[in-house]
Amino acid sequence: MFGIPGYSRFECIHAGRKHRVVSAVEDATGRVVAIKMPSMLLPSGKALAVLEKEFEYLDRLDLPEIPRARGLVRTGRSIAVVMECFEFPSLKLVAEDRPLRLAEVVGVFEKLAAILVRLHARGIIHRDINPANILFERITGRVVLVDLGSAIDMPQQSSAELRPETVEGKVAYMSPEQTGRINRPVDLRSDFYSFGVSLYEMLTGRRPFAGEDAGALIHGHLAVRPPEPAALDPAIPRVLSDIAMKCLAKDAGERYQSTPGLHADLLRCRTALERHRKIASFVLGESDARDRFQFPERIVGRGQELAALQDLYGRVGRTGSAIAMVRGVSGVGKTSLVQELSRSVAAQKGYVAYGKYDQYNRAVPFSGLIQALSLLIRQILSEGEARIAVRAGVPSKRSAMGSNTLFSLAMCWVSNSM
Repeated sequence: MFGIPGYSRFECIHAGRKHRVVSAVEDATGRVVAIKMPSMLLPSGKALAVLEKEFEYLDRLDLPEIPRARGLVRTGRSIAVVMECFEFPSLKLVAEDRPLRLAEVVGVFEKLAAILVRLHARGIIHRDINPANILFERITGRVVLVDLGSAIDMPQQSSAELRPETVEGKVAYMSPEQTGRINRPVDLRSDFYSFGVSLYEMLTGRRPFAGEDAGALIHGHLAVRPPEPAALDPAIPRVLSDIAMKCLAKDAGERYQSTPGLHADLLRCRTALERHRKIASFVLGESDARDRFQFPERIVGRGQELAALQDLYGRVGRTGSAIAMVRGVSGVGKTSLVQELSRSVAAQKGYVAYGKYDQYNRAVPFSGLIQALSLLIRQILSEGEARIAVRAGVPSKRSAMGSNTLFSLAMCWVSNSM
Protein backbone atom coordinates (compact mmCIF):
# COMPACT_ATOMS: atom_id res chain seq x y z
CA MET A 1 0.00 0.00 0.00
CA PHE A 2 2.73 2.45 0.96
CA GLY A 3 5.56 0.90 -1.07
CA ILE A 4 8.32 1.11 1.55
CA PRO A 5 10.72 -1.82 1.17
CA GLY A 6 11.80 -3.57 4.34
CA TYR A 7 8.58 -2.79 6.24
CA SER A 8 5.20 -4.49 6.44
CA ARG A 9 1.89 -4.53 8.36
CA PHE A 10 1.19 -0.85 7.95
CA GLU A 11 -1.49 0.85 10.03
CA CYS A 12 -2.44 4.52 9.69
CA ILE A 13 -1.91 6.57 12.84
CA HIS A 14 -2.57 10.03 11.42
CA ALA A 15 -3.56 11.37 8.00
CA GLY A 16 -3.17 15.12 7.52
CA ARG A 17 -3.20 17.51 4.59
CA LYS A 18 0.61 17.61 4.34
CA HIS A 19 1.80 14.38 5.97
CA ARG A 20 0.63 10.98 7.12
CA VAL A 21 2.06 8.82 9.88
CA VAL A 22 1.78 5.03 9.89
CA SER A 23 3.01 2.30 12.17
CA ALA A 24 4.85 -0.62 10.59
CA VAL A 25 6.92 -3.65 11.45
CA GLU A 26 10.58 -3.62 10.45
CA ASP A 27 11.05 -6.95 8.67
CA ALA A 28 14.68 -7.43 9.72
CA THR A 29 14.13 -6.93 13.46
CA GLY A 30 10.40 -7.33 14.05
CA ARG A 31 10.45 -3.95 15.77
CA VAL A 32 7.40 -1.66 15.51
CA VAL A 33 8.30 1.78 14.13
CA ALA A 34 6.47 4.95 13.09
CA ILE A 35 6.93 6.21 9.54
CA LYS A 36 6.15 9.77 8.47
CA MET A 37 5.75 10.55 4.78
CA PRO A 38 4.17 13.19 2.52
CA SER A 39 0.45 12.82 1.84
CA MET A 40 0.96 13.67 -1.84
CA LEU A 41 2.17 11.01 -4.26
CA LEU A 42 4.45 13.59 -5.90
CA PRO A 43 5.50 15.89 -3.05
CA SER A 44 7.09 19.27 -3.62
CA GLY A 45 10.73 19.99 -2.92
CA LYS A 46 9.69 21.98 0.14
CA ALA A 47 7.72 19.03 1.57
CA LEU A 48 10.77 16.78 1.15
CA ALA A 49 13.04 19.40 2.73
CA VAL A 50 10.75 19.60 5.77
CA LEU A 51 10.99 15.84 6.32
CA GLU A 52 14.76 15.87 5.88
CA LYS A 53 15.02 18.66 8.43
CA GLU A 54 12.80 16.78 10.90
CA PHE A 55 14.99 13.69 10.52
CA GLU A 56 18.04 15.83 11.23
CA TYR A 57 16.46 17.15 14.44
CA LEU A 58 15.41 13.71 15.67
CA ASP A 59 18.80 12.21 14.87
CA ARG A 60 20.60 15.06 16.64
CA LEU A 61 18.50 15.34 19.78
CA ASP A 62 18.47 11.76 21.09
CA LEU A 63 16.09 12.56 23.96
CA PRO A 64 13.90 9.86 25.56
CA GLU A 65 10.85 12.18 25.51
CA ILE A 66 11.14 12.78 21.74
CA PRO A 67 11.00 9.99 19.12
CA ARG A 68 14.47 8.80 18.13
CA ALA A 69 15.29 8.64 14.44
CA ARG A 70 15.66 5.13 12.97
CA GLY A 71 16.38 6.04 9.37
CA LEU A 72 15.53 8.08 6.27
CA VAL A 73 14.10 5.95 3.47
CA ARG A 74 13.98 7.18 -0.13
CA THR A 75 11.15 5.75 -2.19
CA GLY A 76 11.16 6.87 -5.80
CA ARG A 77 10.42 10.61 -5.79
CA SER A 78 9.53 10.73 -2.12
CA ILE A 79 11.13 10.09 1.26
CA ALA A 80 9.94 8.74 4.59
CA VAL A 81 11.25 9.32 8.11
CA VAL A 82 11.42 6.15 10.20
CA MET A 83 11.32 6.84 13.93
CA GLU A 84 10.63 5.30 17.31
CA CYS A 85 6.98 4.38 17.82
CA PHE A 86 5.14 4.99 21.09
CA GLU A 87 2.07 2.84 21.48
CA PHE A 88 -0.01 5.21 23.55
CA PRO A 89 -2.40 7.98 22.43
CA SER A 90 -2.20 11.74 22.19
CA LEU A 91 -3.30 14.00 25.02
CA LYS A 92 -6.15 15.12 22.78
CA LEU A 93 -7.55 11.59 22.48
CA VAL A 94 -7.02 10.84 26.17
CA ALA A 95 -8.95 13.97 27.18
CA GLU A 96 -11.75 13.17 24.73
CA ASP A 97 -12.08 9.71 26.26
CA ARG A 98 -12.19 11.06 29.82
CA PRO A 99 -11.30 14.59 31.07
CA LEU A 100 -8.03 14.79 32.96
CA ARG A 101 -8.00 15.17 36.72
CA LEU A 102 -6.20 18.22 38.12
CA ALA A 103 -3.21 16.12 39.24
CA GLU A 104 -2.92 14.66 35.73
CA VAL A 105 -3.00 18.10 34.12
CA VAL A 106 -0.29 19.41 36.42
CA GLY A 107 1.82 16.28 35.90
CA VAL A 108 1.54 16.38 32.11
CA PHE A 109 2.47 20.04 31.77
CA GLU A 110 5.29 19.89 34.33
CA LYS A 111 6.81 17.06 32.27
CA LEU A 112 6.14 18.91 29.02
CA ALA A 113 7.92 21.98 30.41
CA ALA A 114 10.88 19.75 31.33
CA ILE A 115 11.00 18.49 27.73
CA LEU A 116 10.98 22.08 26.47
CA VAL A 117 13.87 22.93 28.82
CA ARG A 118 16.02 20.36 27.00
CA LEU A 119 14.67 21.24 23.56
CA HIS A 120 15.19 24.99 23.97
CA ALA A 121 18.63 24.43 25.48
CA ARG A 122 19.59 23.08 22.06
CA GLY A 123 18.19 26.19 20.39
CA ILE A 124 15.17 24.46 18.81
CA ILE A 125 11.72 26.07 18.75
CA HIS A 126 8.93 23.51 18.28
CA ARG A 127 6.31 25.95 16.89
CA ASP A 128 3.45 23.43 16.96
CA ILE A 129 2.73 22.54 20.58
CA ASN A 130 -0.84 21.32 20.93
CA PRO A 131 -2.63 18.32 22.55
CA ALA A 132 -2.46 16.30 19.32
CA ASN A 133 1.35 16.45 19.41
CA ILE A 134 1.64 15.50 23.08
CA LEU A 135 1.49 11.76 23.74
CA PHE A 136 0.30 10.74 27.21
CA GLU A 137 0.26 7.29 28.77
CA ARG A 138 -2.34 7.54 31.51
CA ILE A 139 -1.24 4.50 33.51
CA THR A 140 2.44 5.45 33.86
CA GLY A 141 2.11 9.21 33.39
CA ARG A 142 4.71 9.24 30.62
CA VAL A 143 4.72 12.26 28.30
CA VAL A 144 6.31 12.43 24.83
CA LEU A 145 6.45 15.42 22.44
CA VAL A 146 6.18 14.55 18.73
CA ASP A 147 6.09 16.22 15.28
CA LEU A 148 9.09 18.47 14.76
CA GLY A 149 8.03 19.22 11.20
CA SER A 150 7.44 22.90 12.02
CA ALA A 151 10.51 23.32 14.23
CA ILE A 152 13.28 25.80 13.57
CA ASP A 153 16.70 25.98 15.17
CA MET A 154 17.47 29.65 14.91
CA PRO A 155 17.46 31.97 17.96
CA GLN A 156 14.71 34.08 16.44
CA GLN A 157 12.97 34.63 13.13
CA SER A 158 11.40 37.95 12.21
CA SER A 159 7.71 37.79 11.40
CA ALA A 160 8.60 39.93 8.38
CA GLU A 161 10.18 36.75 6.97
CA LEU A 162 6.96 34.77 7.51
CA ARG A 163 4.51 34.79 4.64
CA PRO A 164 0.91 34.16 5.72
CA GLU A 165 0.49 31.11 3.51
CA THR A 166 3.65 29.48 4.91
CA VAL A 167 3.01 30.06 8.61
CA GLU A 168 3.55 26.81 10.48
CA GLY A 169 1.48 25.30 13.26
CA LYS A 170 -2.23 25.02 14.00
CA VAL A 171 -3.97 28.41 14.01
CA ALA A 172 -5.93 27.64 17.20
CA TYR A 173 -2.67 27.26 19.15
CA MET A 174 -0.20 29.64 17.50
CA SER A 175 1.20 32.77 19.10
CA PRO A 176 0.31 36.28 17.84
CA GLU A 177 3.78 36.74 16.33
CA GLN A 178 3.56 33.33 14.67
CA THR A 179 0.56 34.42 12.58
CA GLY A 180 2.81 36.65 10.47
CA ARG A 181 0.44 39.61 11.02
CA ILE A 182 2.50 41.66 13.47
CA ASN A 183 6.03 43.01 13.50
CA ARG A 184 7.40 40.78 16.26
CA PRO A 185 10.02 38.01 16.17
CA VAL A 186 9.22 34.34 16.54
CA ASP A 187 11.46 33.02 19.30
CA LEU A 188 11.42 30.53 22.16
CA ARG A 189 8.60 32.43 23.88
CA SER A 190 6.26 31.56 21.01
CA ASP A 191 6.25 28.00 22.33
CA PHE A 192 5.09 29.33 25.72
CA TYR A 193 1.95 30.78 24.12
CA SER A 194 1.03 27.46 22.47
CA PHE A 195 1.84 25.77 25.79
CA GLY A 196 -0.57 28.18 27.48
CA VAL A 197 -3.39 27.48 25.00
CA SER A 198 -2.96 23.73 25.58
CA LEU A 199 -2.86 24.15 29.38
CA TYR A 200 -5.96 26.37 29.27
CA GLU A 201 -7.80 23.74 27.23
CA MET A 202 -6.93 20.88 29.58
CA LEU A 203 -7.90 22.92 32.65
CA THR A 204 -11.22 24.21 31.34
CA GLY A 205 -12.25 21.74 28.65
CA ARG A 206 -12.27 24.50 26.01
CA ARG A 207 -9.73 26.55 24.11
CA PRO A 208 -9.39 30.27 24.92
CA PHE A 209 -10.67 31.15 21.43
CA ALA A 210 -13.36 28.93 19.94
CA GLY A 211 -14.28 28.26 16.33
CA GLU A 212 -12.55 26.95 13.23
CA ASP A 213 -12.48 30.16 11.19
CA ALA A 214 -8.83 31.20 10.84
CA GLY A 215 -9.63 34.92 10.67
CA ALA A 216 -11.63 34.86 13.91
CA LEU A 217 -8.95 32.80 15.66
CA ILE A 218 -6.19 35.16 14.57
CA HIS A 219 -8.26 38.12 15.77
CA GLY A 220 -8.61 36.39 19.14
CA HIS A 221 -4.87 35.78 19.42
CA LEU A 222 -4.10 39.39 18.57
CA ALA A 223 -6.77 41.37 20.37
CA VAL A 224 -9.03 39.37 22.73
CA ARG A 225 -8.24 38.55 26.33
CA PRO A 226 -9.94 35.23 27.18
CA PRO A 227 -11.66 34.70 30.54
CA GLU A 228 -9.34 33.34 33.20
CA PRO A 229 -9.62 29.58 33.82
CA ALA A 230 -10.37 30.20 37.52
CA ALA A 231 -13.29 32.43 36.50
CA LEU A 232 -14.73 29.61 34.38
CA ASP A 233 -14.24 26.99 37.08
CA PRO A 234 -13.60 28.07 40.70
CA ALA A 235 -12.16 24.60 41.41
CA ILE A 236 -9.08 25.47 39.31
CA PRO A 237 -6.29 26.77 41.58
CA ARG A 238 -5.65 30.46 41.10
CA VAL A 239 -1.91 29.98 40.57
CA LEU A 240 -2.46 27.48 37.72
CA SER A 241 -4.92 29.89 36.16
CA ASP A 242 -2.31 32.66 36.44
CA ILE A 243 0.37 30.48 34.83
CA ALA A 244 -1.91 29.82 31.85
CA MET A 245 -2.73 33.53 31.49
CA LYS A 246 0.93 34.53 31.78
CA CYS A 247 1.76 32.17 28.92
CA LEU A 248 -1.14 33.65 26.92
CA ALA A 249 0.11 37.25 27.12
CA LYS A 250 -0.14 38.98 23.73
CA ASP A 251 3.24 40.63 24.18
CA ALA A 252 6.06 38.08 24.40
CA GLY A 253 7.79 40.31 26.94
CA GLU A 254 4.98 39.65 29.43
CA ARG A 255 5.25 35.86 29.14
CA TYR A 256 7.86 33.69 30.80
CA GLN A 257 11.29 34.66 29.52
CA SER A 258 12.95 31.28 29.99
CA THR A 259 11.84 27.66 29.94
CA PRO A 260 13.46 26.87 33.32
CA GLY A 261 11.33 29.64 34.85
CA LEU A 262 8.12 28.07 33.50
CA HIS A 263 9.20 24.60 34.59
CA ALA A 264 10.12 25.77 38.10
CA ASP A 265 6.63 27.17 38.70
CA LEU A 266 4.90 24.03 37.42
CA LEU A 267 7.20 21.77 39.45
CA ARG A 268 6.31 23.82 42.52
CA CYS A 269 2.61 23.28 41.74
CA ARG A 270 3.09 19.55 41.27
CA THR A 271 5.08 19.18 44.51
CA ALA A 272 2.47 21.13 46.49
CA LEU A 273 -0.36 19.05 45.05
CA GLU A 274 1.40 15.76 45.87
CA ARG A 275 2.32 16.80 49.41
CA HIS A 276 -0.65 18.90 50.51
CA ARG A 277 -3.38 18.06 47.94
CA LYS A 278 -3.75 21.76 47.21
CA ILE A 279 -1.72 24.52 45.56
CA ALA A 280 -1.18 27.67 47.58
CA SER A 281 -0.64 30.92 45.70
CA PHE A 282 2.89 32.15 45.15
CA VAL A 283 4.66 34.79 43.08
CA LEU A 284 5.15 33.57 39.54
CA GLY A 285 8.48 33.75 37.78
CA GLU A 286 10.77 33.86 40.81
CA SER A 287 13.15 31.50 38.97
CA ASP A 288 12.55 33.16 35.60
CA ALA A 289 15.51 34.94 34.05
CA ARG A 290 16.49 35.75 30.49
CA ASP A 291 19.10 33.29 29.27
CA ARG A 292 20.05 35.30 26.20
CA PHE A 293 20.34 38.93 25.12
CA GLN A 294 17.41 40.25 23.12
CA PHE A 295 16.99 43.61 21.44
CA PRO A 296 13.83 45.61 22.23
CA GLU A 297 10.95 44.47 20.05
CA ARG A 298 9.26 47.84 19.58
CA ILE A 299 10.36 50.57 17.26
CA VAL A 300 11.86 53.56 19.03
CA GLY A 301 11.57 57.23 18.12
CA ARG A 302 8.74 56.81 15.63
CA GLY A 303 5.75 57.41 17.91
CA GLN A 304 4.60 60.51 16.04
CA GLU A 305 4.77 58.84 12.62
CA LEU A 306 3.05 55.68 13.87
CA ALA A 307 0.28 57.73 15.50
CA ALA A 308 -0.23 59.55 12.19
CA LEU A 309 -0.65 56.24 10.32
CA GLN A 310 -3.03 54.88 12.95
CA ASP A 311 -5.09 58.07 12.89
CA LEU A 312 -5.26 58.00 9.09
CA TYR A 313 -6.36 54.35 9.15
CA GLY A 314 -9.07 55.16 11.69
CA ARG A 315 -10.42 58.04 9.59
CA VAL A 316 -10.35 55.98 6.40
CA GLY A 317 -12.43 53.26 8.08
CA ARG A 318 -15.14 55.83 8.74
CA THR A 319 -15.01 58.07 5.70
CA GLY A 320 -13.45 56.48 2.63
CA SER A 321 -9.91 55.94 1.35
CA ALA A 322 -6.49 57.57 1.45
CA ILE A 323 -2.92 56.84 0.40
CA ALA A 324 0.05 56.89 2.76
CA MET A 325 3.54 57.20 1.25
CA VAL A 326 6.53 56.64 3.52
CA ARG A 327 9.80 58.10 2.29
CA GLY A 328 13.31 58.03 3.67
CA VAL A 329 16.86 56.94 3.02
CA SER A 330 17.64 53.24 2.85
CA GLY A 331 17.80 51.55 6.26
CA VAL A 332 16.02 54.27 8.24
CA GLY A 333 13.18 51.92 9.25
CA LYS A 334 10.36 52.60 6.79
CA THR A 335 9.26 48.98 6.45
CA SER A 336 9.42 48.46 10.23
CA LEU A 337 7.17 51.50 10.72
CA VAL A 338 4.57 50.15 8.30
CA GLN A 339 4.75 46.68 9.88
CA GLU A 340 4.21 48.21 13.32
CA LEU A 341 0.79 49.34 12.10
CA SER A 342 -0.14 45.66 11.66
CA ARG A 343 -1.04 45.02 15.30
CA SER A 344 -3.75 47.69 15.56
CA VAL A 345 -5.12 46.89 12.09
CA ALA A 346 -5.19 43.13 12.65
CA ALA A 347 -6.95 43.68 15.98
CA GLN A 348 -9.81 45.23 13.97
CA LYS A 349 -9.88 42.21 11.62
CA GLY A 350 -8.22 44.29 8.93
CA TYR A 351 -5.23 43.73 6.68
CA VAL A 352 -1.97 45.57 6.13
CA ALA A 353 -0.52 45.38 2.63
CA TYR A 354 2.58 47.30 1.67
CA GLY A 355 4.76 47.66 -1.38
CA LYS A 356 8.29 48.97 -1.72
CA TYR A 357 9.79 51.03 -4.51
CA ASP A 358 13.55 51.27 -4.66
CA GLN A 359 16.25 52.17 -7.13
CA TYR A 360 17.09 48.53 -7.83
CA ASN A 361 13.62 47.58 -9.05
CA ARG A 362 12.79 50.34 -11.51
CA ALA A 363 12.59 48.01 -14.50
CA VAL A 364 9.46 46.28 -13.11
CA PRO A 365 6.30 48.34 -13.80
CA PHE A 366 4.08 48.85 -10.73
CA SER A 367 6.42 46.68 -8.62
CA GLY A 368 5.26 48.21 -5.33
CA LEU A 369 1.60 47.75 -6.23
CA ILE A 370 2.24 44.14 -7.24
CA GLN A 371 3.98 43.46 -3.91
CA ALA A 372 1.15 44.99 -1.89
CA LEU A 373 -1.65 43.21 -3.74
CA SER A 374 0.23 39.88 -3.64
CA LEU A 375 0.63 40.20 0.13
CA LEU A 376 -3.08 41.02 0.52
CA ILE A 377 -4.16 38.03 -1.59
CA ARG A 378 -1.90 35.67 0.37
CA GLN A 379 -3.39 36.87 3.66
CA ILE A 380 -6.93 36.30 2.43
CA LEU A 381 -6.14 32.86 0.99
CA SER A 382 -4.69 31.77 4.35
CA GLU A 383 -8.03 32.26 6.14
CA GLY A 384 -10.18 29.41 4.84
CA GLU A 385 -13.00 28.97 2.34
CA ALA A 386 -15.68 30.83 4.31
CA ARG A 387 -13.63 34.03 4.67
CA ILE A 388 -12.47 33.85 1.06
CA ALA A 389 -16.10 33.63 -0.06
CA VAL A 390 -16.98 36.69 2.02
CA ARG A 391 -14.08 38.75 0.64
CA ALA A 392 -15.06 37.74 -2.89
CA GLY A 393 -18.69 38.68 -2.27
CA VAL A 394 -19.90 35.10 -2.73
CA PRO A 395 -22.58 33.92 -0.29
CA SER A 396 -21.42 30.99 1.84
CA LYS A 397 -23.48 28.68 4.04
CA ARG A 398 -20.44 28.16 6.28
CA SER A 399 -20.15 31.84 7.14
CA ALA A 400 -22.54 33.91 9.20
CA MET A 401 -21.21 37.10 7.58
CA GLY A 402 -22.84 38.55 4.51
CA SER A 403 -21.08 39.70 1.36
CA ASN A 404 -21.37 43.32 2.50
CA THR A 405 -18.94 42.76 5.40
CA LEU A 406 -16.57 45.71 5.87
CA PHE A 407 -13.26 45.10 4.09
CA SER A 408 -10.75 46.94 6.28
CA LEU A 409 -7.41 47.50 4.56
CA ALA A 410 -4.32 49.58 5.18
CA MET A 411 -2.16 49.83 2.08
CA CYS A 412 1.11 51.77 2.30
CA TRP A 413 3.88 52.59 -0.15
CA VAL A 414 7.51 52.58 0.95
CA SER A 415 9.98 54.52 -1.16
CA ASN A 416 13.71 55.10 -0.79
CA SER A 417 14.66 58.74 -1.22
CA MET A 418 17.39 59.40 -3.73
